[in-house]
Amino acid sequence: MSDRASTIAGPLAPASMARLPPELLANIFKMLGPHPIPSWPRETSLGEPCTLSHVCSDWRAIALSLKTLWTGIPIKNEFWAGLSLERSRPLPILVFVTLDPQNVDTEENEEVLIYEMHDGLQKALSEPHRIRTLKVELETNDFGPMGTWLADKLLLFLEAIEVPLLEYLDVNLSFHSMRRDYTTFLGHLPPPNLCYLSLFGLFQGELPCLHLLEAPLTTLDLGSGYMWDSIHDAFDALSRLPTLEVLAIRRDRDDMAVIGAIPPDDILDENIEPHSISLPNLKKLQVYEPLELVVCLMRSLAFPTSALIDLHDANDETGRPPSAPVRECVQILIAALNAHYAPMLSEERPFRSLFLCSRAMKRREYTQRLQIVADYATQDRESLAPRTLLITDRINSDVHGFHRFRDRPLSISLSNDSSFGALELVEVFTSLPVFREAHALVFNEDTFLSLSESFSRTNTLQWSKTLRHLQSIQVAHLCGPVAVHQCEALIDVVDHRDTPLLAAPNLIIEDVSFLPEPLPYYRDSRPSHMTLDTFVLALQRCRDPNRLGPNARRLTHVKLVHCDIDKEHVSRLRGEFGDEFVSWGGRTRGSGRSRQHARMGPMLSDSE
Repeated sequence: MSDRASTIAGPLAPASMARLPPELLANIFKMLGPHPIPSWPRETSLGEPCTLSHVCSDWRAIALSLKTLWTGIPIKNEFWAGLSLERSRPLPILVFVTLDPQNVDTEENEEVLIYEMHDGLQKALSEPHRIRTLKVELETNDFGPMGTWLADKLLLFLEAIEVPLLEYLDVNLSFHSMRRDYTTFLGHLPPPNLCYLSLFGLFQGELPCLHLLEAPLTTLDLGSGYMWDSIHDAFDALSRLPTLEVLAIRRDRDDMAVIGAIPPDDILDENIEPHSISLPNLKKLQVYEPLELVVCLMRSLAFPTSALIDLHDANDETGRPPSAPVRECVQILIAALNAHYAPMLSEERPFRSLFLCSRAMKRREYTQRLQIVADYATQDRESLAPRTLLITDRINSDVHGFHRFRDRPLSISLSNDSSFGALELVEVFTSLPVFREAHALVFNEDTFLSLSESFSRTNTLQWSKTLRHLQSIQVAHLCGPVAVHQCEALIDVVDHRDTPLLAAPNLIIEDVSFLPEPLPYYRDSRPSHMTLDTFVLALQRCRDPNRLGPNARRLTHVKLVHCDIDKEHVSRLRGEFGDEFVSWGGRTRGSGRSRQHARMGPMLSDSE
């Protein structure tokens, strides 16, 4: 029994819910029916429908009268599959096939279970003209020959059937090895109503399925397993999908040793006109592949500037040398981004928010990873307070990898090599015209459990040039080593009129220690350190018009977030610059509450 059904069938059912009008109960039961797009994990039993029909006679009558409640066909065995087919007739059905050890009762005889699932599967697929949703998730390694046998039977069942109502198809065979080459997959003609297609672990030579791409797709999600022999074949297929709204070409981290949907070899040398592949309805592009393929797609595709772009270079995960230098790829990517976002500049819609995060890496070839996230104000920018523009998504310091941001208009994650200096990659991207009018900046260096800092060998002159293009920043949230480097540059650069520095009226400092000795509870790492005298001198420089130049904005407010600082230090800052100039919530980086909040919560950017 699932948690949802257990709650409904609990102590409240006889006393309260049994007295509800049948019409209201029917509406409640409808919400417990299967969703057209199945979520993971989904049990192979009947779940809620079976539970609801066994509470009492009244509930059973209502449950049996609702055909939509039974449209999710279980494959546990032939009996329940047939029962659900009959009770849901003639409505379209959902078939979810999973072979996952987590869903198998260890007390059951595995061989008997597999045979019963085979019969249930055969029955569930016996009415293919009714299938609207088909999701297949096969993890056969833990079941040995029996699991492979069941997967083979499934693919034979699906080889030639016609599914005219199919709208949603999600097939993941990443953990399954084919026993044979199959003649086709779901017949030879594209399902006329198919709009969502996700394929992982399918190899075109073993399971031919290119005809599925001729359907009027709105979502195409491709992972490991090659679909096309060349980039030209891929672009030819994509050019015939004008209805496409979501395009994702992404392999899982564990699948990087397996070839992807598009062979990446020497694709930058191919003669393909920039922005020649039109996807006029695209709303999201997601690519998690080697940098050459990321760059090739951005250079070749033409789609609306309103589409979300999520690019992740996986060069450091493939285990093989790249076919093109990182510097060459980045130059092509910069040109592609400039061309893509040119209409936004002409329409005066530049990005207003910018997030940068750098992390030093321990790999010999790749020394640094940089993440760039950008957003724009959807309301009248003149009415927005600067802090409301801050991108407050937080890097998850507990995971060796970058936290996945919620959907933003632009997210790029790149690894560099020895051809790039630590700050050069930052400078190259912040010089993009579409970023130059950003009003809010979050700049973080992730040093959690890292042996080194990305910018440890950076001098103040180099630092001063890095962010010189961001002269419209109104609020800057600087974290850890970034905050220290910025303050040192403010002190050391003699004339900021010749070397413009980032000068924001509002400054937020996070994860910096102003104490001479680290607090005793730092086990993993101590925060970046800066003396209070250095900080005071840097703040004075930010308020000196003779140093900043006539057009620079003076610093008006500083906020300290998760910093190791004494109350006496805060009192000194307020005495030096005014009570309203410095805000501090009383939290230090080392306190239990503060550390938990820093790991799990968003940045305290616009509170207090």
